[in-house]
Amino acid sequence: MLQLDAQVDQPAIICLQETFAVHSDTFTRLFPNSSIVISDRESGRGGGIATIVAESIPIVDSIIHEFFVGVVMGEKQTLTILLNVYIPPQTSKYAPTESNGYKVILENA
Repeated sequence: MLQLDAQVDQPAIICLQETFAVHSDTFTRLFPNSSIVISDRESGRGGGIATIVAESIPIVDSIIHEFFVGVVMGEKQTLTILLNVYIPPQTSKYAPTESNGYKVILENA
C-alpha cells in the first residue's frame, strides 16, 4: 500500500497503474484535497488506472478509458494534457495487438 510522509511536500500529480481499486473512495481517503480521475477494469483481474491531481490545479476536462485516463488541466492560456496509460504485459489477454488497435496507437504516440 502506498504511504506518503505528511512531513514531506506532497506531489502535485500522481499517476498510478495496476491500482486493483474497486471504488474511488479508497483514493479519496488516501489523497484528501485532491481531484481523482480513475478507471477500473470491469472484468478480469488486476488493472485499474488512477490520476490524482492537487486541488490547486484546476481540471478542465477528463476522458476515461479502460487503458488510459486523460486529464486536461490548468488555466486557459496554459492548458496541459496528461495521459496516464496502462500497457498490459505481453502475457495478458489485454496485451497490445494489431487487431485491437492498441499497438498502433502506442507506436504512433
